[in-house]
Amino acid sequence: MKITQLEKELNDCISFLQSIGFSVEENWSYINDSSLVPGCKKIGMLKFENIHEYVEIHKMLSEKRQFSILTFDNTIVYIEYKFSSNKIAECRYIILPDLTIYSGDSMPDSYMNEEDGRYVEMTNSYQLNFPMRIDFDNGLLKDKSRNPVIHGEHSASHIHLGFIEGCRIPISRPISPKVFFKFFIENFYRYFYEDNKEQLEKFFILKNEDLFDEEINILDKRKLYFDICI
Repeated sequence: MKITQLEKELNDCISFLQSIGFSVEENWSYINDSSLVPGCKKIGMLKFENIHEYVEIHKMLSEKRQFSILTFDNTIVYIEYKFSSNKIAECRYIILPDLTIYSGDSMPDSYMNEEDGRYVEMTNSYQLNFPMRIDFDNGLLKDKSRNPVIHGEHSASHIHLGFIEGCRIPISRPISPKVFFKFFIENFYRYFYEDNKEQLEKFFILKNEDLFDEEINILDKRKLYFDICI
């Protein structure tokens, strides 16, 4: 997939999610040199020492609009791609839910005047309650001695779940925006998915051209991994 095709696909996804009420704020992505980035300041690699630090960083990113989209429940989604010689070299999907909503410690302004029942329904049924990060790095853009790909331990494409840095579940290939958003909404926003099923399934029809080439080693295939295929 060419970088211009990827730019169009990502912005089409953002526009669609805005139209059905999943995204309440957006930053359109654009090509900057050999990168595809959202129209905001890059957020870099995030590490959290504790939940309080996480909450403060989430608040800062939300206030500074450092995201690709902000979902209806205040979850931050940040997406960035880097290319080398027209080949995807790195990509990151960072998903940061607002854990203060999940814990009931605070209520966003948009819900302040709503009945408590609607707020409880939102937090119980929709809210993603742990962060995720999906990484791909084939080593084309940096010194392989720094955070290298190690077959069977640190696969080129993998997903981090929760706050555990060592949790790296292999993925069979880097993922495209359509693949990501279909997986993300279908699995973590099931009530929203069911309420908008017809529109979502029509938009997220996947074709072979929506997939990047497989890049997973046999040692990683011997573990439990996500296999993305049509």
